[in-house]
Amino acid sequence: MKIELQHEQSQLINTTRNEWNWYSTRRRWYNLWVDFEGTGILKVNQQSFAVTPGFAILLKPSDTVRGLNKGQGPLCNMGMHFVYIEHNESSRLSPFCSRPVQLRHFSVLREMSRYLDVLLFQSTDEPREMSNRIAEDILSIFCRDLKLGPEDPVDIRVSAQAELMRAQPETSWNVQTLAEEAGLSASQFSRRFRKLFHCSPHHFLIQQRIEKARTLLMESQLTVSEIADTLGYADLGFFSRQFKQKTGCTPLNMRRG
Repeated sequence: MKIELQHEQSQLINTTRNEWNWYSTRRRWYNLWVDFEGTGILKVNQQSFAVTPGFAILLKPSDTVRGLNKGQGPLCNMGMHFVYIEHNESSRLSPFCSRPVQLRHFSVLREMSRYLDVLLFQSTDEPREMSNRIAEDILSIFCRDLKLGPEDPVDIRVSAQAELMRAQPETSWNVQTLAEEAGLSASQFSRRFRKLFHCSPHHFLIQQRIEKARTLLMESQLTVSEIADTLGYADLGFFSRQFKQKTGCTPLNMRRG
């Protein structure tokens, strides 16, 4: 779906401590609204929704919206205003309008939105075209997550453990410990993990280590031996063999380019 952003005089990401309203009948803008931080209530037409980080809803021009910040601090949200480049495409989005979802890929959408917010303040044609493409990708993520429905609470806990492994690949993670943190047995955790990430926890950890090694080889001055040690490898030879198996080249060859 081809869309065009409408943010010439407004920011993509906003904060508020009070109440707000949104109504776009005259302008014919759609608004993809996502809560980034804080809690509140969003009343869309005659329905009220509890808002927490990751809550998202696509508002159509005819929707009457009233929001209320219910938290102690400011509420931070994205409001992505857009129109269709081809008007007959609007019917394709009708099933996604005015229906809330708790985003499965909230962190991805949030980072893309923050980058988009920066691009919007660059006035040349190239960033404007790029902004529209990124906005289309953000809209696609929302639509896909809405189709998938709410994420299973167990999968959320398993994904949280995967994020820890991704952030700290040098740690010798134990499946039993990860499973206990997720409130599961080791076998249940492994099954859920494989379903979500299409590999075992062990192979996921190896992938994260290799990806971090690749980054360190390209962006740091650490020696290959120091990188192996940093990532928890006691045997340099084993690290080199595993790296080549996963990437097709040795760590030293990758550094040389």
